[in-house]
Amino acid sequence: MADTVGGLLFAFQSWLASEFAPATVRLDVAEPVPNEGISIFVTRVERGTEDRRAGEYLAVDVSVLLVVDHREPAEAANLAGEVVFALSEGQWIDESGKRHRVELVAGTEVDAALAALGRPRALATLVRLSLVRERERRAVRPVLKPLELEIGEIGQMEGTVVGEIPGSEPRPLPEARVTAPDFRRTTVSDNDGRFRLAGLPPEGPVSLVVSAKGLTHSVSVSKRSGVRLVVPMNNLN
Repeated sequence: MADTVGGLLFAFQSWLASEFAPATVRLDVAEPVPNEGISIFVTRVERGTEDRRAGEYLAVDVSVLLVVDHREPAEAANLAGEVVFALSEGQWIDESGKRHRVELVAGTEVDAALAALGRPRALATLVRLSLVRERERRAVRPVLKPLELEIGEIGQMEGTVVGEIPGSEPRPLPEARVTAPDFRRTTVSDNDGRFRLAGLPPEGPVSLVVSAKGLTHSVSVSKRSGVRLVVPMNNLN
């Protein structure tokens, strides 16, 4: 269940990927990387409105920009139309079966969001996702001391995914999926095997799972830049 903003985005990305396979669906809040498929960019997170029906409370609204990239304009237009059609019912269902509300945002906000991201005009759709949590209301004791919050730093990891075949030089692996399961973050490498994974702690080891060419490889990485993920291709037929 998507109980956090990160979980909501990861679940929405997974739903899009299942709806539009084999199109690549990227969740990327850093610098955009050209790719055929759908890129998801977070443009705004704001406090939601209260909804007392069914004991639910609408915590936050998350605005995301869906940008369609394809070398063939006709294919890009078809994919953009399918995205709008799939979201027109105003809901989507995550892997746990929970229904989430979604709102298509029309008007000039799409161009403004593209401009804010430094991207040229493109086939794009701006949608607003709602994060709803079920909260048990109970009496609590008065707070005698103000709550102190400590905001932790957020970092990112970047590097290259390569495939290693015995007797050959390692080669970059495009469209390799790099996932940090503990932080619910995932991305896909570009045509040169480069990847960037945002939303990680600024230091310390991170467990990664790399999937490419039908193979899966797990590794623990402590570096944040210049990372080289090597996928053994021994079992590739």
